[in-house]
Amino acid sequence: MDIERKTITHLKELDEAGVGLARFATLNVIDSDGDITLPGAFGEQNVKVMPSHDWGAVPLGSARIFEKGDEALAEFKINLDTASGKEWHSALKFDLEQGKGLIEWSYGFKIEDSETETRDGESVRLLKKLTVHEVSPVMLGAGVD
Repeated sequence: MDIERKTITHLKELDEAGVGLARFATLNVIDSDGDITLPGAFGEQNVKVMPSHDWGAVPLGSARIFEKGDEALAEFKINLDTASGKEWHSALKFDLEQGKGLIEWSYGFKIEDSETETRDGESVRLLKKLTVHEVSPVMLGAGVD
């Protein structure tokens, strides 16, 4: 199974209980990997929240991902009963309070359906259906704002 990862920055909200909302993808734009994620590619899925795509780590929590307009959003809950959950919650809150967040959000996924086409002389991959395994707060990724 080929697992891929993409990232975009934008934590929209995070409360003291660890409940938050993050945009992890923008639909219908060419990202830095040359991919366009089409509406409907995500649908609604329940996934894990992992620290920096570390699949060997204890999950930070869980999320429901869904599409709204041109955004793919993760409505998540961080487990504050774990040390890593507390640390990430603190880091994310601090980042959010500074204005434009520097911590980005990414997702690990498997492509179920895609095709390639040429746009403006460039080959782009159209992502039509994805199975998302996890979303992660990370340092840097492939998405565009």
